[in-house]
Order: sequence, then structure tokens, then C-alpha cells
Amino acid sequence: MRKFLLFLSLSVLTIIISTIIILSIIGYETDRFNSFLEQKLSHNIPNLKVKLENIKIKIDLKKISFFITTPNPDIKFYDSKINFEKVNAYINFKSLLINEPDIESIYVVSRKIDINQAKNFIKYTKPSNSKKFFLNNVNKGSINFNLKFLLKNNEITDYEIDGFVKNFDANFKNFDFKNGTFVYYIGKNSGEIQNVRGNLNNVIINTGLIKYDNNNLLKISGKISSEAQLNKDQIDKLLPKDWKKIIEVNNLKGNISSVFDIKFDNTLKLEDY
Repeated sequence: MRKFLLFLSLSVLTIIISTIIILSIIGYETDRFNSFLEQKLSHNIPNLKVKLENIKIKIDLKKISFFITTPNPDIKFYDSKINFEKVNAYINFKSLLINEPDIESIYVVSRKIDINQAKNFIKYTKPSNSKKFFLNNVNKGSINFNLKFLLKNNEITDYEIDGFVKNFDANFKNFDFKNGTFVYYIGKNSGEIQNVRGNLNNVIINTGLIKYDNNNLLKISGKISSEAQLNKDQIDKLLPKDWKKIIEVNNLKGNISSVFDIKFDNTLKLEDY
């Protein structure tokens, strides 16, 4: 009897472990969540069309939770296709058992997207200073992102986005930024850019950190380390008008470490620095 109970216990344990391993690595394919997830994404984001295939239920061992995942989703925003790698949706386990799935969070992972392609769907988002800058002042580049939605009662309550940008060109006022690369994080009203590299008005930026706060008016602060070799014309473009009256520099060469704090009004006009 003891041997039988031991054998039964070991068999059950083996089945449980095997199931966990299979669900964490391979997953269980099902189509029961396709329409549900499509409707929830489309309902929370107007003018978003979603078509999902090959959905699998998997286990995230780090979070000890179930999630459903689908590769290569067909997603369009105002008929502009967005190139996504996969969508993961974490579901409350109890709600899964009673067949009333309650999504706690959604993770969207993109493939490389061209900046000009991104403008096709960003132009339809809500007006903001960030949107205005992106559409009018960003010229080229490629972007990858991971987008996280937090939900309550299957409604989006917050979001976060992070990723990296390559071959980035942009201009603002007298500043011209080329061949930029950086890692970024964006929250609802604030964000930061790290590991900034590129060429700003012929100043080579080796590394930099930029933070912004858009709760009321746009505020930008940060620190940049760079190498410069500039002539008089290039220096004049960088100096504020008031400084040109008291400073005259014909050539500049060396390493520069800059700390800045800039404030803009609601029209993106420079207010203080």
C-alpha cells in the first residue's frame, strides 16, 4: 500500500512538473481567447483593429502567473499597420477557472519601426507637446518598443513604454541632432532618455541622460558628456543672444560636460533655462 501511495504521489508530482515545464516553454494552443482579447484591445483603444492567430496559454515562472501570448499579431491603427512581434496578456487565474477572464496587464513587443511609419499613426493620438515635437521636428530614425498596459476591470488605467532608437535625426530652434542612438522610458506624464549618443551641431555626444516632465508645462533636464571642435559660426549658433554680447570665441576644442534645466510654455516657446 505504501509503495502504491509513493508511486501515485511521484506520478502526480511528475505530471504537475511536466505540465509546468511544457506550459512555460511551449504553451497550450487555444482559440477560446482570440475574440475576447481582440475586443478588449479594440474597446480600450478607439480606431484600433486587431486580428490574432495562434494564441497560447503559458506560465511565467518569474511572476508565477498565467498569460496568453500570440506572435505576429495583425494590428492596425487608423488603417496604418504596426509591426509587432508579439502580444502577451496576463490574466487573473481565478477568473480563468470560472471562464470570466480578467486581464491584469498587456505587454506589446514591437519589431523595428521606421520613424516616418510611426508618424502615420501617432498623428491620430491626443494633442500634446510630445506629439507636436515628434511630428514637426523628428526627421528620421528607427524605433523598437515594449508597451505595457495596466488594467482594472478590463479597462486601461495606466501605461508605460520603453525601448531604443537608432539613426535618429531631429531639429529644434538652432539645434540639429544627427545619427543619434538612445534608450528611452516614457510614462503617462514623464520619461527619460539614457545612453544618448550622436552629433549635436557638430558636437559629438559620447553619453547623456535627459529627463522630462509634462505634468503641466514641459520641463527638460539632464547631463551630457561630449567632444567638440567648433569654429566661430558653429559656436555662434549654440550661444544665446545675450551671451554673444559679452563673449567672443573663434575656436573651441575639448571635452565638455553639460548640465541643463529647460522650461517651455504651452506653445513650446522657451520660457526659462
